[in-house]
Amino acid sequence: MQSKPMIRSLIRLIRWSLIWAVPLLIGALWLLLALDASEYVVPAAVLAAIAGFVWQTRARARRRWAALDAYAEREIARAGAHSAQRRAKRLRRIPVG
Repeated sequence: MQSKPMIRSLIRLIRWSLIWAVPLLIGALWLLLALDASEYVVPAAVLAAIAGFVWQTRARARRRWAALDAYAEREIARAGAHSAQRRAKRLRRIPVG
């Protein structure tokens, strides 16, 4: 049985390889199709490179936003717990009767 960190690292490796492989395959296919018309090889390579760069940038931004959302939720939960503790202390200090 594999440990959870090992499975996560394997999933992360597969995800990164797909993130790099898909634009490369699209670019390679585009270049193969453009070989018949040699004047389109350079623009095809440039467009494939731009598409790969945009894909990478969007994937990185998506991960950043996910990390920021997780951090915000942790902070909100922590602040809620902290304010509940302060309320409980305040209620204990109020003299009864």
